[in-house]
Amino acid sequence: PDAYGVSVGTSDSGTRSMDAGHGYAARPRAGGWRKGKTYRNWTPEDGLVAVKHRWEHRELGRCFTSYRVRDDVSVPLLFAAEVAEADEVWLSESHSDAEALREAGVVATTNWGSASDWNDACADQLRGKRVVIVRHRDSAGHEFARQVRRSLPGWAVRVVESPTGNDAREHLESGLSLNDFKAV
Repeated sequence: PDAYGVSVGTSDSGTRSMDAGHGYAARPRAGGWRKGKTYRNWTPEDGLVAVKHRWEHRELGRCFTSYRVRDDVSVPLLFAAEVAEADEVWLSESHSDAEALREAGVVATTNWGSASDWNDACADQLRGKRVVIVRHRDSAGHEFARQVRRSLPGWAVRVVESPTGNDAREHLESGLSLNDFKAV
C-alpha cells in the first residue's frame, strides 16, 4: 500500500490496479491521482451491477478501482445494451480498449474483470454473434483469448492483434485502423 492506504499492483501487461474498496475517491485524489473515465456495467433488466473507475497519474500512469453494486446477478459485459443488438461484437481485454474500438466505429465490449474474470455468463451474452477478439500482445492477453475462444465453441470467432502496439487502444492511437489488425 502507498502512503494513502491504496494498494497499487501491476499486471503482466503493466496496467496498475488499486484496491481501495468503496472509499476509493479521497485516497487516490490525495495521492496525486485524477479521476478519468467511469465505466458502468448495467442492463435495463438488472440496472447497475458493477462500476470501474479509471484513474490517471502524471508519473505512475493509469490504474483502476472497481466495485460490485449487486452480487445477486452476473456482471454484464460493458455496453451490454449495444452488444445485445449487434450482429458482430469486438471483444477486448480492457475497458479502455473497448472504448477506443467503439470510437473507431464498431460495437465493442469487455468483461468487468478484464483478463482474469472471463466466465460462462460472459460467453452467454455473445451467443449467436460474430465475435472478434482483440488479443493483447502479452501472456495475460494470450491466455484471455484462449479462454474466450474455448468458451465459444462452434461460434464465428476470429482473433486479431496489433502488429505494433500491445493492445487495441495503442494500435488505434498510433494511427492504425481496424483493418490493420493482423489475424492470429
